[in-house]
Amino acid sequence: MSTDKTTATEAFRSITDKRLALESLINIASSVHGQQVALNQVALAARPSQDFPAKAVKFFEKIEERLSDTDTAGLISKLDKVEQSVVRAISKILALTNIDVNKLRDEQLSNIDIDTFTSFIDEFKRRTQNSLAIRYVLRNRGVAIAPFHLPIPQEEISEQIEQLKQKEKKCIKQIRSEIQTIIGDTKDMLLVDNLPEGMQEELINVRKAMEVNIAHLDKGGSVVDIPNVFEIIVLETKTVAPIAEEEPSPSEESSTKTPSPVIETATETKQQPKSFWWMLKTWLSSPWSTSWKSIKRKYGQK
Repeated sequence: MSTDKTTATEAFRSITDKRLALESLINIASSVHGQQVALNQVALAARPSQDFPAKAVKFFEKIEERLSDTDTAGLISKLDKVEQSVVRAISKILALTNIDVNKLRDEQLSNIDIDTFTSFIDEFKRRTQNSLAIRYVLRNRGVAIAPFHLPIPQEEISEQIEQLKQKEKKCIKQIRSEIQTIIGDTKDMLLVDNLPEGMQEELINVRKAMEVNIAHLDKGGSVVDIPNVFEIIVLETKTVAPIAEEEPSPSEESSTKTPSPVIETATETKQQPKSFWWMLKTWLSSPWSTSWKSIKRKYGQK
């Protein structure tokens, strides 16, 4: 199959647009999963028994070692502050449950964007982890702490968690469909004769990466661990430090500062803006943790 260079470039841009849309959807789906985790943690802190699942205990034991020099009064004070912030945020986190993810992705919502959505959920989850970790340490020190007081009925939390599970399932179904579309598009393009230099290799890489993603989902893998989607790797492979002082999460870094560990020198910031095609090739040849947004910020028109 033959085509001209302009048509091939347009088709390649179409695949790129679909990859960007897929990146957004997976970020959203991962955050929907994060909402579930956070609300489950809130419900756990509210249980009278104050028992913790084995998986959580293994994690909290590591935290306990780091808190060995922190006195009990300080931990109680920190727990109070953390849980006050959780109470203030619960109404907002529940409101996010009702957001139409496609409207969010297509930027049809005027008061919230994807970065705000994911950043808020990531921060809320971090705070609920803080709460459970401190409660675990205090219990092991023999300190009796009242269960977390839910500002809403327990049944409402359970209903919202179930609603989020169904929303995540729909997102994953849509993710799977969009990945299959990208795979089909790349296969079609690879049948084209005389592709521009480097494009064929990039298309093969895209196809292979998407096939790995499908295999991951087929095996029951979580959307937060999907292997070949850009910013998800940044969001989900961070080292969680539940009791540390307040630090911006990786999802917040994209809106507040240049993401670490990239340090732009004076030479880099003064360079001439690059063409769309140059930026595109740079992005596709970059590590999977590199987002299109970061490429445009570094090399695009100022």
